[in-house]
Amino acid sequence: MFGIGSQELLILFLVVLLLFGADRIPEVARALGKSIRDFKRAAGEIETEIQQVAQQKESLLGKKGGKRPHPKGPAEDIRESGEPAPEVPDREGGKGPPAD
Repeated sequence: MFGIGSQELLILFLVVLLLFGADRIPEVARALGKSIRDFKRAAGEIETEIQQVAQQKESLLGKKGGKRPHPKGPAEDIRESGEPAPEVPDREGGKGPPAD
């Protein structure tokens, strides 16, 4: 169990008993269980939300893993050397397609 032997587990139990006392151990265990349960519930909600966003994105793109077309038309993002092409500012000050 987590690489802890029986002697280490016994010592750990005794330390907890000394720190909290016999009266408070059930309260501490209940609070710990509730915290773990709440954490698992929150993690599940986050995972569900991420899956929903991924499904919405897939439905917007029309197919799984598809790319959206460039708004100004097709442009080469990678040159023959494999390096990304530098972006050149357009007349309005924004970034335009790569320069060749």
